[in-house]
Amino acid sequence: MDKDKIIKAINRHRKLAKIFLAMYMHLPLNNKLGGNISHGLSFIKGCKILCRGKNNKIVIGDFTRLIGCTIRIQGNNNTVIIGDACSCNHADIWMEDDNNTLQIGDKTALCGSIQLAVIEGTQLIIGKDCLFSSKIDIRTGDSHSLIQQDTGKRINYSRSITIEDHVWVGTGVTILKGTHIANHCMVGAGSLLCKKYDDSNCVIAGNPAKEVKSNVDWLPQRI
Repeated sequence: MDKDKIIKAINRHRKLAKIFLAMYMHLPLNNKLGGNISHGLSFIKGCKILCRGKNNKIVIGDFTRLIGCTIRIQGNNNTVIIGDACSCNHADIWMEDDNNTLQIGDKTALCGSIQLAVIEGTQLIIGKDCLFSSKIDIRTGDSHSLIQQDTGKRINYSRSITIEDHVWVGTGVTILKGTHIANHCMVGAGSLLCKKYDDSNCVIAGNPAKEVKSNVDWLPQRI
Protein backbone atom coordinates (compact mmCIF):
# COMPACT_ATOMS: atom_id res chain seq x y z
CA MET A 1 0.00 0.00 0.00
CA ASP A 2 1.50 3.37 -1.02
CA LYS A 3 1.70 6.43 1.21
CA ASP A 4 -1.34 8.22 -0.27
CA LYS A 5 -3.54 5.17 0.27
CA ILE A 6 -2.36 4.88 3.88
CA ILE A 7 -3.21 8.55 4.52
CA LYS A 8 -6.67 8.12 3.00
CA ALA A 9 -7.28 5.01 5.10
CA ILE A 10 -6.29 6.83 8.30
CA ASN A 11 -8.44 9.84 7.44
CA ARG A 12 -11.48 7.57 7.08
CA HIS A 13 -11.01 6.68 10.76
CA ARG A 14 -9.62 10.02 11.86
CA LYS A 15 -11.30 10.28 15.28
CA LEU A 16 -10.20 6.81 16.33
CA ALA A 17 -6.65 7.38 15.05
CA LYS A 18 -6.38 10.69 16.90
CA ILE A 19 -7.51 9.11 20.17
CA PHE A 20 -4.98 6.29 19.81
CA LEU A 21 -2.12 8.69 19.00
CA ALA A 22 -3.02 10.99 21.91
CA MET A 23 -2.95 8.06 24.33
CA TYR A 24 0.41 6.93 22.95
CA MET A 25 1.91 10.43 23.13
CA HIS A 26 1.09 10.88 26.79
CA LEU A 27 2.50 7.59 28.04
CA PRO A 28 4.98 8.56 30.83
CA LEU A 29 7.79 6.46 29.35
CA ASN A 30 7.28 7.88 25.88
CA ASN A 31 7.17 11.69 26.11
CA LYS A 32 7.34 14.45 28.70
CA LEU A 33 4.87 16.98 27.40
CA GLY A 34 3.84 20.31 28.89
CA GLY A 35 2.20 23.50 27.68
CA ASN A 36 -0.62 24.18 25.25
CA ILE A 37 -0.17 21.60 22.49
CA SER A 38 -2.50 21.14 19.53
CA HIS A 39 -1.63 18.17 17.34
CA GLY A 40 -3.25 16.42 14.43
CA LEU A 41 -2.57 12.85 13.37
CA SER A 42 1.10 13.02 14.28
CA PHE A 43 3.58 10.54 15.75
CA ILE A 44 5.60 11.91 18.67
CA LYS A 45 8.15 9.73 20.46
CA GLY A 46 10.87 10.41 23.01
CA CYS A 47 10.20 14.17 23.07
CA LYS A 48 10.29 16.78 25.84
CA ILE A 49 8.20 19.95 25.75
CA LEU A 50 8.88 22.42 28.56
CA CYS A 51 6.90 25.69 28.76
CA ARG A 52 7.26 28.52 31.28
CA GLY A 53 5.08 31.57 30.77
CA LYS A 54 1.62 32.50 29.53
CA ASN A 55 -0.22 32.10 26.22
CA ASN A 56 2.44 29.94 24.61
CA LYS A 57 1.14 27.72 21.80
CA ILE A 58 2.50 24.68 19.97
CA VAL A 59 0.66 23.46 16.86
CA ILE A 60 1.67 20.24 15.08
CA GLY A 61 0.00 19.25 11.81
CA ASP A 62 -1.15 15.94 10.37
CA PHE A 63 1.18 13.04 9.53
CA THR A 64 4.19 14.77 11.10
CA ARG A 65 6.80 12.75 12.97
CA LEU A 66 8.82 14.06 15.92
CA ILE A 67 11.50 11.74 17.30
CA GLY A 68 13.76 12.67 20.23
CA CYS A 69 13.00 16.40 19.99
CA THR A 70 13.07 19.02 22.74
CA ILE A 71 11.05 22.23 22.76
CA ARG A 72 11.83 24.76 25.51
CA ILE A 73 9.82 27.96 25.83
CA GLN A 74 10.52 30.66 28.43
CA GLY A 75 8.35 33.74 28.03
CA ASN A 76 4.86 34.77 26.95
CA ASN A 77 2.84 34.74 23.73
CA ASN A 78 5.25 32.51 21.83
CA THR A 79 4.17 30.23 18.97
CA VAL A 80 5.65 27.09 17.44
CA ILE A 81 3.94 25.80 14.28
CA ILE A 82 5.09 22.58 12.59
CA GLY A 83 3.19 21.82 9.39
CA ASP A 84 1.80 18.66 7.83
CA ALA A 85 3.96 15.67 6.83
CA CYS A 86 7.12 17.04 8.45
CA SER A 87 9.92 14.96 9.92
CA CYS A 88 11.93 16.24 12.90
CA ASN A 89 14.66 13.98 14.24
CA HIS A 90 16.49 15.14 17.41
CA ALA A 91 15.73 18.81 16.89
CA ASP A 92 16.36 21.14 19.84
CA ILE A 93 14.09 24.20 19.79
CA TRP A 94 14.80 27.03 22.22
CA MET A 95 12.47 30.03 22.53
CA GLU A 96 13.15 32.83 25.02
CA ASP A 97 11.47 36.19 25.80
CA ASP A 98 8.04 37.21 24.42
CA ASN A 99 6.21 37.22 21.07
CA ASN A 100 8.50 34.88 19.14
CA THR A 101 7.37 32.66 16.26
CA LEU A 102 8.87 29.52 14.80
CA GLN A 103 7.12 28.15 11.72
CA ILE A 104 8.13 25.04 9.77
CA GLY A 105 6.33 24.46 6.47
CA ASP A 106 4.68 21.28 5.19
CA LYS A 107 6.86 18.34 4.08
CA THR A 108 10.04 19.79 5.56
CA ALA A 109 12.56 17.35 7.08
CA LEU A 110 15.01 18.10 9.90
CA CYS A 111 17.18 15.01 9.74
CA GLY A 112 19.19 15.20 12.95
CA SER A 113 20.88 17.20 15.74
CA ILE A 114 19.67 20.65 14.69
CA GLN A 115 19.39 23.62 17.07
CA LEU A 116 16.81 26.34 16.46
CA ALA A 117 16.94 29.39 18.77
CA VAL A 118 14.38 32.20 18.54
CA ILE A 119 14.63 35.13 20.97
CA GLU A 120 13.64 38.77 21.57
CA GLY A 121 10.36 38.82 19.66
CA THR A 122 11.76 37.56 16.35
CA GLN A 123 10.57 35.06 13.76
CA LEU A 124 12.22 31.98 12.30
CA ILE A 125 10.28 30.99 9.19
CA ILE A 126 11.20 27.80 7.32
CA GLY A 127 9.27 27.11 4.12
CA LYS A 128 7.73 24.00 2.61
CA ASP A 129 9.58 20.98 1.23
CA CYS A 130 12.95 21.89 2.75
CA LEU A 131 15.65 19.38 3.68
CA PHE A 132 18.07 19.95 6.57
CA SER A 133 20.99 17.65 7.31
CA SER A 134 22.55 17.32 10.81
CA LYS A 135 24.76 19.47 13.08
CA ILE A 136 22.98 22.65 11.96
CA ASP A 137 22.68 25.74 14.17
CA ILE A 138 20.09 28.43 13.39
CA ARG A 139 19.61 31.37 15.76
CA THR A 140 17.94 34.77 15.48
CA GLY A 141 20.14 36.38 18.16
CA ASP A 142 23.44 36.22 20.00
CA SER A 143 22.01 35.58 23.51
CA HIS A 144 24.48 38.09 25.01
CA SER A 145 25.04 41.82 24.52
CA LEU A 146 27.67 43.47 22.37
CA ILE A 147 28.26 47.01 23.63
CA GLN A 148 29.68 50.09 21.90
CA GLN A 149 32.53 51.07 24.18
CA ASP A 150 32.21 54.86 24.00
CA THR A 151 28.40 55.02 24.37
CA GLY A 152 27.57 51.87 26.35
CA LYS A 153 24.74 51.14 23.90
CA ARG A 154 23.97 47.65 22.71
CA ILE A 155 24.62 47.07 18.99
CA ASN A 156 23.67 43.40 18.40
CA TYR A 157 19.89 43.27 18.49
CA SER A 158 18.20 40.09 17.29
CA ARG A 159 16.71 39.87 13.79
CA SER A 160 14.33 37.44 12.11
CA ILE A 161 15.39 34.66 9.73
CA THR A 162 13.49 33.49 6.65
CA ILE A 163 14.28 30.32 4.70
CA GLU A 164 11.94 29.99 1.72
CA ASP A 165 10.51 26.85 0.06
CA HIS A 166 12.55 23.88 -1.22
CA VAL A 167 15.88 24.80 0.36
CA TRP A 168 18.49 22.12 1.05
CA VAL A 169 20.91 22.83 3.93
CA GLY A 170 24.01 20.64 4.24
CA THR A 171 25.68 19.32 7.38
CA GLY A 172 27.51 21.60 9.81
CA VAL A 173 25.87 24.84 8.62
CA THR A 174 25.40 27.89 10.86
CA ILE A 175 22.64 30.39 9.98
CA LEU A 176 22.65 33.63 12.00
CA LYS A 177 20.31 36.57 12.61
CA GLY A 178 19.00 38.53 9.63
CA THR A 179 19.61 35.78 7.09
CA HIS A 180 17.23 35.29 4.18
CA ILE A 181 17.54 32.35 1.78
CA ALA A 182 15.49 32.38 -1.42
CA ASN A 183 13.49 29.50 -2.92
CA HIS A 184 15.19 26.42 -4.39
CA CYS A 185 18.67 27.17 -3.02
CA MET A 186 21.31 24.76 -1.69
CA VAL A 187 23.64 25.55 1.21
CA GLY A 188 27.02 23.82 1.20
CA ALA A 189 28.31 21.84 4.18
CA GLY A 190 30.09 23.84 6.88
CA SER A 191 28.92 27.24 5.59
CA LEU A 192 28.25 30.33 7.71
CA LEU A 193 25.32 32.52 6.61
CA CYS A 194 24.70 35.98 8.07
CA LYS A 195 23.08 38.12 5.33
CA LYS A 196 20.36 38.06 2.66
CA TYR A 197 20.65 35.74 -0.33
CA ASP A 198 17.77 36.92 -2.49
CA ASP A 199 18.45 35.03 -5.75
CA SER A 200 16.63 31.71 -6.10
CA ASN A 201 18.13 28.50 -7.56
CA CYS A 202 21.65 29.17 -6.27
CA VAL A 203 24.34 27.22 -4.44
CA ILE A 204 25.45 29.16 -1.34
CA ALA A 205 28.71 28.11 0.29
CA GLY A 206 31.70 29.31 2.27
CA ASN A 207 32.61 31.14 5.49
CA PRO A 208 31.20 33.72 5.19
CA ALA A 209 28.92 32.20 2.55
CA LYS A 210 28.37 33.63 -0.92
CA GLU A 211 26.55 32.52 -4.06
CA VAL A 212 28.94 30.22 -5.93
CA LYS A 213 26.63 28.76 -8.60
CA SER A 214 23.35 29.87 -10.18
CA ASN A 215 20.54 28.45 -12.35
CA VAL A 216 20.46 25.10 -10.51
CA ASP A 217 17.92 23.08 -8.53
CA TRP A 218 17.99 19.93 -6.40
CA LEU A 219 16.09 16.68 -5.97
CA PRO A 220 15.93 14.46 -2.87
CA GLN A 221 16.43 11.39 -5.07
CA ARG A 222 19.73 10.30 -6.59
CA ILE A 223 19.06 9.97 -10.33
